[in-house]
This record gives sequence, C-alpha cells and structure tokens, in this order.
Amino acid sequence: MTDEPALLAAVRTHPDDDTPRLVYADWLEENGAAERAAFIRLPCEAARLPAGTKERRKAERAAEALFKAHKVEWFGPLWKKFHSSKPAVSHCRIERGFITSLKNDVREFVAHADAIARFAPCLRRVVVEHVNDAAAKLLALPFVRTAAELDLNTLHPASLAVLNDHPGWGPLDALRLAFEFEDVSDTLAGLDAAPLVRAARRFDLHYGYFPHGDEAPEVGDAAAQEPSLREMRRLKLPNLRGFGFYGMSADSAREVAAWPGFK
Repeated sequence: MTDEPALLAAVRTHPDDDTPRLVYADWLEENGAAERAAFIRLPCEAARLPAGTKERRKAERAAEALFKAHKVEWFGPLWKKFHSSKPAVSHCRIERGFITSLKNDVREFVAHADAIARFAPCLRRVVVEHVNDAAAKLLALPFVRTAAELDLNTLHPASLAVLNDHPGWGPLDALRLAFEFEDVSDTLAGLDAAPLVRAARRFDLHYGYFPHGDEAPEVGDAAAQEPSLREMRRLKLPNLRGFGFYGMSADSAREVAAWPGFK
C-alpha cells in the first residue's frame, strides 16, 4: 500500500502537475473516500476542457456542490477563519482539491497551527500579516517549514536577529520580507546573512520608515547599508510620499542607482 504522506508530498512538490493529485485521488477512492477523490478529479477535468463549454460548467458545478457539502469535514475551521470577501484581510485558496495558499494575521496562523497541518497538508504559499515581534514563534511552526513561498509583513528591526539565528530548511521558491522602521537608526545591515534569504530563489524586500518625530529619513539610507542588495538584479524603491509614508524622492533614487556598490 502506498504511503499517504508520500503521496501528499508529491502533490506539494509538483503543484502544476495533475498526475500526483490524480494518483492520490485513486488512493482515496480505494480507501473509502470516493467523494473526496471526486473533488480532486473534477477540477483537473474541468481545467482540460475549453472555457465556457457545457462539459466544463457541469464539472465545475459538481465540484462546487461537493465543496458545499463537505467543506467542514475536509477543511475544518480554515475555510471559515481564512476565507474572506476582502482578500487584503485574509485569504484561503483551494486549487484542484487542496488548500494551496493561506493569508491572515500572525495570531490566526499560530492559533490554528494544528488545523493547518491537518487540513492543508499541501499548503504551498503562506502570507502572514502583522508579524511584529512574533517572528520566532511563526518560523517554528511545522507548516511554515514546508512552504515554498513565504511572505512576512510588518517585520520589526528585532526580526533581523530572529532571521539570522533561525536555521534554513532548504531552498525557497520565493521569500518576501516587509520591514517597518520607527527610528532613523534602523537599518537592514546583516540581512544578507540570514539562511532563509540566502536560500531563496527569488527574494523581494520591502521596507519603510514610520517615525514619530519630524525627521524624515530617505529609504536609500537603509539600502546603502545592506550588502545583499549589491547582488540583486532588480531593486524597486517606490516613492510613496503623500500617503503618510516616508519613501524615496527622485533625487535619492538617482543617487542610489549610481552607487558603485551595486552591480
């Protein structure tokens, strides 16, 4: 008998390939879960049919009916807690039978860690809002360590030490870090040493200052102090002035672009 964890790992590792999903669907049917198997097969079948055809709509409606009847059984509290009509707040993405992406506040991820491990074994993308001072607690969660895409928002300067001390877990397809600074002395110096940063195939970095005083630092100040940026092929530093955010002026952007440390 094929091992179920191995089948799920194959689905997670090959997200664009229907074959591992269909193999797992066969295993489910052989083990008395025919409706769960159908919920995987139907979207795979629909995706191969031309859009707008009667056959495709029939497959999609059948999958929707199965979802409505079994969403609590198959996805536990995750659909209710992570799904929202406002994806900027939270999000639960189900693709071809499996939860593949979750987005929410860090507190929800920590509170529902056991449910995520159980009901989203093929979770690929994790988007965490308002990480703040919970970076260490978040990175210790098992499902985070199997994600291929990790997006952490509202990191504080203290998170640098957490990232540097936390061991990596192999290559990440994508890593996005968004830092929020409140002091003009805050920088990104040392970020290049973080194992997760070094392991990421694609690394997106966002940061800005939200100082409480009158001093308005340039975003370029932090950029010039971060050695890892010298190796980047693309650098995006937006001008967000006028939105209560201290961004980068045009003159500062030209100065950073001419900095000899950049290749």
